[in-house]
Amino acid sequence: MLFNARCIVHSYNFDLIYWRGMDRVIKSFPGMFRVFITKQVSHFCATNKMLSIIDGKIKNQCPNCRCPNETTTHITRCLDPGRSACFEKLVESIRDWLKTNNTGDELILCIIKYLLTRSRSTMSAITWNKPAFHSLATHHDRLGWDCFLEGRICWKWVEIQHQEIEANNMKTTAESWARGLMSRLLQLTHSQWIYRNQTVRFMYNGLTSTQHDEIIKRMEELLDTDSDDLLLGHRLLLTYDFEEMGEAPPSERQYWIAEMDAATSVADKVCDGAEQLIHSRQSKEQNI
Repeated sequence: MLFNARCIVHSYNFDLIYWRGMDRVIKSFPGMFRVFITKQVSHFCATNKMLSIIDGKIKNQCPNCRCPNETTTHITRCLDPGRSACFEKLVESIRDWLKTNNTGDELILCIIKYLLTRSRSTMSAITWNKPAFHSLATHHDRLGWDCFLEGRICWKWVEIQHQEIEANNMKTTAESWARGLMSRLLQLTHSQWIYRNQTVRFMYNGLTSTQHDEIIKRMEELLDTDSDDLLLGHRLLLTYDFEEMGEAPPSERQYWIAEMDAATSVADKVCDGAEQLIHSRQSKEQNI
């Protein structure tokens, strides 16, 4: 079985998934979205892990949080502030959808709280004080975070919602509710992929937003340089109007960084030379 062979779903967990609704959910999306789902589930999205195999110049790290080894599983786990804000906004929209689709308060709390943990907690830990959800949590945790975020929800969710519908005599079905949840979970995952790609591809003055961030980060590092660590003629570099530089084209900031790198390098060499000279003189004095 492909899912078992690729460590997506173990064979003994396969029957836990509510597969009956998956076909209708997938067909409800446009063609390119279905392509994304296929690549995401099979671990073949163009993450930097995959791209670095094709092109050795590409560094295998997340373009947002800089964590090493950017795999497809990282897509929904990235804790970059911008990605997290996007994630939380979509979770809030899922909360709104659950409320308007006859979902019990306890069930909403479980789903939303679990999503906001970003895979750092199990459903069992979240529902430890809710005995009615213990069986659900156990089955859910056997599948885990990636299955849930890729729409492969446990059939126990359908069962719990069915009980809620019957208890309140609602005119809806647990199956349609489950398909709606699966669809929104897939959209949540896709939104993280879109955000990631926009970060990489967005160009301003010939640079991506990631490259702009790297320039700012390097400037902040260099601004911590002690003026005494530079040669006298280079200390003016630390007196520039950096507010004005922040509004200038990025080329000016890159030029300043290059000048600072050169200045610190020269100062280090002079310092090393002075130390060697002092050491040499001390050696000569000791030999006299």
